[in-house]
Amino acid sequence: EYIAYDFHRAEVYKMEAKDAACEYKNNPIQTDAKNASKKLFKKTPQKYHSATSLEQSYIDLEEVVRQERDLRELSLKVTGRSRDPRLRMNTFACLTDINARAMETYRVIKISHYHSGMNYENSFEAIPMMRTPADYNAEAFPKAEQQPAIVKDNNDPQGMGRVRVQFFWQKGDELSPWIRMIQPYAGNGKGFYFIPEVGEEVMVDFENGNAERPFVLGAHYNGAAKSGYKPTTKAIHTESGTKIVLNDEDGSIKIEDAVGNSLIFDGNQKITLSSSIFEINTQQMLIRATDKLHITTNNYVLNVLSQLYIFTAWMKQKVSGFMQVFSNTALIKSTNTLDIEAKEAKLSGKECAVLDSKKKAVVNSLGVAQLQGKLGNEYSNNGQGIAQAKTESISNVIVEFRPLSTWQGEFGFDWLRIDDGAATLETPYYVCLQNGYEKPTKRDLNTEYESKGEAFKELEKEYQKITIRRANTPLLTKYYVPWLNIYPEKISNTVNTTPQPPCEVELNILLDIEGISPDQIRIEFNKKYFRIDGKDGTDSTPVLITDTGVGNKRKIQQTIKIKCIEEFETQQSIVVYAYPQGSMLKTVEEQKIERKLAGKIIVCPNSNKEKIRNRRYIKVVLVKVKTNIDGISRMGGFGNTQDTLGEKDTLQQFFYQALTYAKLIETTKDNQGNTIDIILDLSNDRDFKLHRDNLGIPINSVFIDNNGNIRDNDNLISILKQKFNQQTSNKYMKDLIIFAFDETCPNSRDPRYVINGFADHIKMGNKTIFKKALVLFNTRKDKTLSHEALHTMGLFHTHRDGTIYDSDQKFIFTNGNDDPINATDNIMSYNRIRRSTWHWQWKIIKRNAR
Repeated sequence: EYIAYDFHRAEVYKMEAKDAACEYKNNPIQTDAKNASKKLFKKTPQKYHSATSLEQSYIDLEEVVRQERDLRELSLKVTGRSRDPRLRMNTFACLTDINARAMETYRVIKISHYHSGMNYENSFEAIPMMRTPADYNAEAFPKAEQQPAIVKDNNDPQGMGRVRVQFFWQKGDELSPWIRMIQPYAGNGKGFYFIPEVGEEVMVDFENGNAERPFVLGAHYNGAAKSGYKPTTKAIHTESGTKIVLNDEDGSIKIEDAVGNSLIFDGNQKITLSSSIFEINTQQMLIRATDKLHITTNNYVLNVLSQLYIFTAWMKQKVSGFMQVFSNTALIKSTNTLDIEAKEAKLSGKECAVLDSKKKAVVNSLGVAQLQGKLGNEYSNNGQGIAQAKTESISNVIVEFRPLSTWQGEFGFDWLRIDDGAATLETPYYVCLQNGYEKPTKRDLNTEYESKGEAFKELEKEYQKITIRRANTPLLTKYYVPWLNIYPEKISNTVNTTPQPPCEVELNILLDIEGISPDQIRIEFNKKYFRIDGKDGTDSTPVLITDTGVGNKRKIQQTIKIKCIEEFETQQSIVVYAYPQGSMLKTVEEQKIERKLAGKIIVCPNSNKEKIRNRRYIKVVLVKVKTNIDGISRMGGFGNTQDTLGEKDTLQQFFYQALTYAKLIETTKDNQGNTIDIILDLSNDRDFKLHRDNLGIPINSVFIDNNGNIRDNDNLISILKQKFNQQTSNKYMKDLIIFAFDETCPNSRDPRYVINGFADHIKMGNKTIFKKALVLFNTRKDKTLSHEALHTMGLFHTHRDGTIYDSDQKFIFTNGNDDPINATDNIMSYNRIRRSTWHWQWKIIKRNAR
C-alpha cells in the first residue's frame, strides 16, 4: 500500500498495488511464488511516496504504483544450463519440466558459453516472455541542494502562506511555483503567520533533495538588509514599523505600533503605556493595586449606570477649587465621629433643616452665636426623635463560630477571644493582652501604647466589627468577625504528602438567642466556592441551624463542615441570617427584607494569579548533623523521638494556616544516583570536638563545652550554613535550612535551663532581622520546630522580650512561662498548648515566603 499527502487539500491518498491498472503478465512459477509468500508475509506493508507533482498528487500516485507493480512483477528470473548452442542473448527458450512437459517461454537476458574442445554447454538467466515495461527507478529524480533566493510574490491566491521566489540562476521573469514556508506553528485559523516581504532573501531547501519538492526554511539578513538590533535583543519588527522588542540587556519588553503608541515593561517592575487614546471595552474589569493607585488627568468623568461602592479603611479628598455633590437623596454616616470644618460653613434646607442628637447637642462659638427666626424663635424641652438610616447590626440572635476542642491547628482560624462564659474556656484577650507596637510620631517617639486599653482598641481593628443592638444585654455591643484560611479542593488533592492542605474544616456553633425564637436561622454563602455540610445553600438545599431555642450563649450539638470547592480572588463571606417569627409565611422578597444579620465568617482569598499570589510555598531542608564529640558517633534526626514524633506534620499545618505550603526536603542523590538522607558530617571537625588541656581535663572548644554539649555560640548557625552550602554547592541558599543535633545545648545565661533550638538572626540597632535557618537540639518538643521555623519567617514572640521596636511585633500578651492560664495558645508563645496563628501573622509569613 502506497501513501501520498496532498497539502493543497490537506488530504491523504492511499492505493494498493493490486488496484493498479497493469498488463496481465502472470506465469505458473510466479503464481506459485506469490501464493507461497502470502502465507509468510500476512501484513500489507506501507510506503510513503513523496509526490513529484506539486498540484496533482493523486494522479502522480497512480502512475507510481503502476510503475512499481510493473517492475516488481518482472522480478522473476529463471536460471538454467543446457547443451543447445542455439541459445543466445534475446532468444526465446521454451522450458520443460522433468517430465518433458512444456512450462513457459522465457527470454534469455544473460548467457555464458563453455567449450572444452569436445563438449559444449551453457548457463543462462531468463525472464518470462512478455512485454518489458519502460525503465523505472523510484530513486531517479532531479536533485537540488539548499540555496538562497529572492521573494518575488507573497500574495498566495490560496491563502496558505506560500511565496514565489527567483533563484539566482533564473533570468528575467522566471519564477518558482508557489512554495510553502516552514512556520513554528500553524493550524486552521491560528498559527505563527510571518511571511517575508517581496525583495527579501530566503533560504530554500528540498524534500529529500528533490528539486520538485521545494520549501522555504526561513529568511536571511544580508549586507543590504540588516536588523539594526544588538545580539541581546530579540525583536519582531514589521515593514510598517510595528514591533515587539525583547531586550535581554535590561530585561525590558516594548510593544509599539506604527504611529508610536507603546507599551513598555522596563524590566524593573514598571509598565508604561503611552498613547493618545486608550479605550477599554469589557464586561468585567478588576484592578488591584496592593500599595498605591495614582491617577493624574485634566478632566475626569466617572459614569456609573447603576451602583457605585467604595470600600476603604481611610479616605481623604482634597479639592483646590470648587466641589459639588448632587444627589436625589444623600446620606453621610460615621459610626464614630463626623467633622465638617470650613472658614464659612452653611447648612441650608429649602423647607427644613434639622440638627439632631440622641444625647447632647452643642452650639458653640468663641465669638457671637446668633439664632435668627424671621417669624420668631421657639424653645421647647420636648425633644423629638429623628429617624436615622439603618446600618448592618445584630440583634436578638447571635451565632458565633469556634474550632472544635480537638483542633490542633490543622487550618487557619483567627477569632478575637472574648468571654464566652461556659461555652468555651478561652481567656479573653483583654485579660492577657499587655501592650503592642505604636508607630512613633514627631510628638511622641514612644514605640508602645500608653495603656492596655489603647492597645486593645488597636487589636480590635484587626477584626471586622458588627454592632450588636440588644435591649436586655446593653454591654454586649460588638460582634468580632473571625478569619478563615482554607485551600481549594483541587489544590489540596494535588499534594501527595500528608497532611494535605485542608480544603474542609469543621467548626462548633455558639448560639445566643434573646426574646423570641426565630422561624429559621440560615447560613448563606457563594455556592460557586463552597459547600457546607455537603449542601450548596440554595433554596432547594438550604443550610440551617436547627436549634432556635431562646437561651444564653451556649455551644450547641450541631457543627458545620465548610468545604472549598473552587479558588477565589477576593474575600468571601459566610453569613448567618435569622428570620423573625412569622416571616417565613411571607414572600421570598419580604423575607429578605425582614431577616436580621446573626453572624459572619470572612474567608481569605486563596487563588493564585500571575501577580497576586494568595497561596505561597517554601522549601524546607531537613539536615541531620553527624558528630563525634568524644569518641561516640551521634546523629540528629527529625520525628525520631517520643517528644518529636509529629513535628514535621505540625510544621506543615502551621504553614497551612497562612496558606503556605512547606515542601520538606529530607533526601538527596549520591554520585551513583542512590537516594540518601541529607547529612552534615562534623565528625572530624576540630571545632566540634571535646578538647583537653595538658592534664587531660576537658575544656571548651569553639562549639563544644567541657561537658561535651553544644555551646550556644552566636556564630553556630552561620558556620553550619557555610559548611552545608559548601557541601551542596549553594543549592539550598534560598531555602529554609534546619539543622538537627543529637546533643544538648545548655543555656549559658541560666544553667538551670537548656535551649531546645533557636533561629538565625542579626541585630541592626534596635531591630531584629530573622534569617532562614535554625538549629535544633535533642531536648526539644514537638512544637519547637514550628516555633523556631516561624521565627525565620519573621514572627516574634507573643510575649515581652524587651522594649517593642518592630512593627511586626504588633501585640504582646502574658508569658506562658509565668502565667500559663492567661497566656495565648499562639505558636509563638511559651504556653504548653500552642495551636494557632493570627490573621496579621499570616501576612508576615506570606510576605517572607515565595
